[in-house]
Amino acid sequence: MSISDAAYRIAHGYPGGIPAMAARMRMSKHVLQNKVNPNCETHHLHAEELAEMADLANSDEAAQAFCARRNMLGVHVSSFEGVSDAALLDLFLSLEKEKGEWAVSVQKALADGVIDPPEFKRIEREFREYCVAGAEVMSRLQSLVQERRRTPRA
Repeated sequence: MSISDAAYRIAHGYPGGIPAMAARMRMSKHVLQNKVNPNCETHHLHAEELAEMADLANSDEAAQAFCARRNMLGVHVSSFEGVSDAALLDLFLSLEKEKGEWAVSVQKALADGVIDPPEFKRIEREFREYCVAGAEVMSRLQSLVQERRRTPRA
């Protein structure tokens, strides 16, 4: 998926479509339509406009497209203040589930001794989901970190 494709999908997927998003961005619907049209050479979407579109649509698609282009992984940093131990256990179980799904996708792909492009995409997607689950666990653990008080020795 390209960044241009992400911009197009974000704009067209917004409730009310391009007219509604353009109104929120204080621009003409025709201008926004042209800016997100990958075949239009006269109008160009600026980075800040794409960020505003992503914010309005509450979409991570543009960020994921940037990450994919740079061979990077985008991970949400969640706030886990006050999350229970049961929720932490759920996060660990989710991490292991994602690890298992990744392993199964590798196993299936290797069954015939050759990994084709669609199989690799599936493996890559499962790996990214596993990494995201791991980042969530680490974020939760970080929220539990407290400085220990040093007590003077007698």
